[in-house]
Amino acid sequence: NVAVSLDDGVVTYVNGKDENYTIIVEYDCGVRATYNELNEVNVYVNDRVYKDDIIGSYDDKLEMIFIRNS
Repeated sequence: NVAVSLDDGVVTYVNGKDENYTIIVEYDCGVRATYNELNEVNVYVNDRVYKDDIIGSYDDKLEMIFIRNS
C-alpha cells in the first residue's frame, strides 16, 4: 500500500520511529496534509513533490488530515 502526493507541494515535516512515521506536505493550493501511520517514507523535509509521487507506504491503515486556512 502506497501513500501518494495528492497535488504539487513541499514536504515540511518528516518524523517517526518503529515503522510509525508522519509526513506533512504543504500543497501549493494552500492545503496542509498530514499523513500518519506510515511504515516507510520516501521523502525528506524540503523535498518538492508532485501529484501522484509516492511519498511513503503503510500496512493496513493510513490516517490523513487536511487543513486549509487554519
